[in-house]
Order: sequence, then C-alpha cells, then structure tokens
Amino acid sequence: MTTTLMEGTWLSNVPLDANEGAKGDVLLEVALAIDSAMLQNRELLEEPIDGFEKPYREFLLPARMINRHSAVREVPFEEEDGVEPDASLPPRLEVDWDDVADVLSAQSAAPPPNP
Repeated sequence: MTTTLMEGTWLSNVPLDANEGAKGDVLLEVALAIDSAMLQNRELLEEPIDGFEKPYREFLLPARMINRHSAVREVPFEEEDGVEPDASLPPRLEVDWDDVADVLSAQSAAPPPNP
C-alpha cells in the first residue's frame, strides 16, 4: 500500500473485484497498442507479503495515453469468466526490496534541501 497521491487510470492484466478495490458491475477490456517498454515504468510494484506476490499486475496510465492508443469494449457478463491474463505483457521487473528500503531510509535521514 502507498500513501503517495497518484494520478491516472488503473488497469490490470486480469479482471479485479471488490476485494482488490474495483467498484461497479461493468467489466471493460482495454486493448493497448503501445510498446511493452512503455508499460514497464508504469507498473505498480509492491513488495511481496510473506513471500507471495499478488496474482495480478496493475498499471497506472494517463487517460490521454489510453484514449489515443487503445480499443475499449464492454465485456458481456457471459464472457467474464473466460477472460484470461494478457500474455503479451513484459515480464515483471525484478526488484531488490532490501535496496529499496536502504534508499528510502537514506532519503528520510537526509536533511531537507535549502529553499
């Protein structure tokens, strides 16, 4: 979980439900026509809990990017159970969470910059 304010449109590689924070009763499928490298730096990476990663991937994209480079369709209710994860996504980035903790600790210990 983060306390940082983030702006954009959340997309995931699988349909999410209320347990993951999704709201509403309509499933939209967004087919992006962008380079997979553009997605890698827009993925929300979270430290695994008890060694387990969440079973889905989340991306935060500017609405402008989605509007320009995607086709969106409403998935009929009868098709929802058959939606499969997008296999064309780039692999997850490997993160050394100990290094992230060290950087964050060093940043919080540093004096604030002079105005």
